[in-house]
Amino acid sequence: ILECNLVSGFHLARDAAVAMKANGWGRIVFVSSIMGRIARPTLSAYVASKGGVDALVRSLAVELAPHGITVLGVAPGFVATERNKELFSESSFRDAIHRRTPMGRYGTEAEIAHAVRFLCSDEASFITGQVLAVDGRCQQAGRFDEQERPQTLAAAEHAVAHGREQPLGPGGLARLR
Repeated sequence: ILECNLVSGFHLARDAAVAMKANGWGRIVFVSSIMGRIARPTLSAYVASKGGVDALVRSLAVELAPHGITVLGVAPGFVATERNKELFSESSFRDAIHRRTPMGRYGTEAEIAHAVRFLCSDEASFITGQVLAVDGRCQQAGRFDEQERPQTLAAAEHAVAHGREQPLGPGGLARLR
């Protein structure tokens, strides 16, 4: 997870910056996650990787600004995609997300793309080192309440079962119950 989300992005940005420096202009936009700002059970590697992306955005922005290059990020909240459609089809999970998100829904891939397009535009030329949350304000809406804990725990177990996250050592998920 760290290699995919953080290290590969660092290498890609470093390589792209070479050509951008030569042109005296460029835009680098990373895809982070609201999980880089908050924590969830069993997602420690993912949270760390996205928190690292947020720090990389800030650091590269300072490093590359003198060359006319802006470095930004978007931090999607809960977005229904082809990859996670099974999870979002579970009514208990979907309803918990809708209750937790002040806008009462999850985001779309198009909404994330529109944010990236704006950050790459001339209208965003004086913005750098920022990670824009595109999350319907769910990260500020508080924690899942105790009634939702079983559903979020089930989602975490689903992620572990499908190899998207590692349990927290011996007894991993059991310690979360």
